[in-house]
Amino acid sequence: MSIKILKIFVGIFFLLLGITGIIPYVDESIFSLNNRSLTLEIIFGVVEIICGLIILLNLFSVKNYKSVANACIVVLIFWVARIILSNFIWGYPPNINSPRIFSWALVISTEAVIAASVWVVARSYK
Repeated sequence: MSIKILKIFVGIFFLLLGITGIIPYVDESIFSLNNRSLTLEIIFGVVEIICGLIILLNLFSVKNYKSVANACIVVLIFWVARIILSNFIWGYPPNINSPRIFSWALVISTEAVIAASVWVVARSYK
């Protein structure tokens, strides 16, 4: 799979996630912040929309690659903050002996794969 396809999927993912983040009654499923704060959801949503647009638009035009790499790093920071806030601060991990630990670990793994994808996309611009 080429890096261009990864950029398309990451850009679309963040665009859709950002849109669902700013629309109040759309469920973000496992990507929700779990804190019921519309303001934070909107802030994260706007940043995600901007990132998705920057990644997608840069596929069709030659722009300053350093700016795109920096935008991806900003989104990576926001994404890691989202992981920490939604899974450790506002959504405590389940007891290690609980069967729910597997669902929680699956969500963390999914979010880590997305973070790694953003990191690969950011590195591709350097």
